[in-house]
Amino acid sequence: MIILHSISNYICSILLMLSLWQCSQFDMATVQGEAKFGESFLLEKDGAIKVTGDGETLLLQFNAVTDSRCPKEAVCIWLGNATVLLSAANAAERIENIAMCIGDCRPDPVRIKHTLPLKIGEQQYSITLKEVLPHPGLENAAEKQMLRLVVEVLP
Repeated sequence: MIILHSISNYICSILLMLSLWQCSQFDMATVQGEAKFGESFLLEKDGAIKVTGDGETLLLQFNAVTDSRCPKEAVCIWLGNATVLLSAANAAERIENIAMCIGDCRPDPVRIKHTLPLKIGEQQYSITLKEVLPHPGLENAAEKQMLRLVVEVLP
């Protein structure tokens, strides 16, 4: 019964995020800085970053997060997960929406990082979600949520 409740909570949160996601626009005013392809970087919630290198530019925006991971100091019967929604745009401002998940992302196996291929226009990229910060816990409830990402240009 507890497992069914956890799964239904997970599905409801994904559906809510997807419905809100359809309304998202890429907001250039939120660009926080610049990162390089192939290097790890942090991106704050509701912020954006320009990823550059080898004549390519990709804009990433962190739109939403749902984090049900088990807090560090707790003992849980379910590992939980963190699901994030991003928008990516190329120089021609073609926008793609991306959903990524780490943790217990059923029906997929448990994962500590999530890598997805991404194609915008004719260019292909690989985007890896390495970490969602802060990890849930009582001591960091007020901290700004951030993602640790790596983006690479694929041939």
